Amino acid sequence: MISPPASYNKAGGDFFMLGYVHLLPETRPALERRTVAGTALWVLEGDLDGGLLPSRRLRRWTRRLAECGVSHAALPPGREGDFAPLRPVLPDGLRLALLPQLLDALAPAGDTALLLADCADSRALLAAQVLARRFRHLRLETGAGQEALERQLLRQLGLTTGGGPAAVTVTFGPPPREGLPLYLTPDCALRQEVRYAWPDPSQAPPPEGLLSLLHRACRLPEICVKSVETLDRSRENHYNAT
Repeated sequence: MISPPASYNKAGGDFFMLGYVHLLPETRPALERRTVAGTALWVLEGDLDGGLLPSRRLRRWTRRLAECGVSHAALPPGREGDFAPLRPVLPDGLRLALLPQLLDALAPAGDTALLLADCADSRALLAAQVLARRFRHLRLETGAGQEALERQLLRQLGLTTGGGPAAVTVTFGPPPREGLPLYLTPDCALRQEVRYAWPDPSQAPPPEGLLSLLHRACRLPEICVKSVETLDRSRENHYNAT
C-alpha cells in the first residue's frame, strides 16, 4: 500500500520532498509514488535519453518531478547537473555515517590512517574521530582549520597526530596516495562501489541511491556493508567484509 506523500527536514532546515531517478534504457519513462522502509517518495524510471529529442524528454520528466513537489533526489551518478533544478542527494553522507563498517570491509593492515580534506569542517571532524578510535596513529592533511581540529582531538581523545606510512587514506577531495583508498567525495559512487545487506536477508537491499534518501530522511534501517570495490582502474581491488 502506498503511503501518503510526506515532507522531511534535516537539522531544522527547509522541508523537502524526495525523489529517485533510475535510468532504464529502452523503457518507457514512468513516474509513480512509492514507499520504501516507511518513507514516501517519487520514483522516476525509464529511458530519459531516447527519442528524437532526448534533452527535451529529460527536461520534461524533470519538470514533472518538480511539479510533484520533489526538490531533492537521488540521481544517476555523474549526471546530477542534467536534472537541474533538482538538488542531488549524494551517497557521501550515507558512507560517512557508515565509515566504521566501510573500514571493516577494507580491513587495512597497519596502525596509521591518513585523512585528506580541503578544510577541517564538521564532516572531517566526524571522520577523524572514527579514525582516531580505530588507529594508533592518525595523520591529517585537512587544510584550513587543521590546527583547531588537532587540538580538539587531543582534548577529546588524547590523540597526538602523526605517524608513518598510512594503511588507509580517507579522502573528502584530494586524491589518495597511500594505502587503501576510501572515498567520501561527492563523486564517491563513481570511485568505489559499496554493496549492502538489508535487515531482512530474504530481500535484496535497495540501490545505494535509495539508501541515501532514507539516510537523508532519518529513516535508514540497520544495514550492513558487505564489500567495497574500488573502480579506479589504476588501483583496482576488491575487498570483502565476509
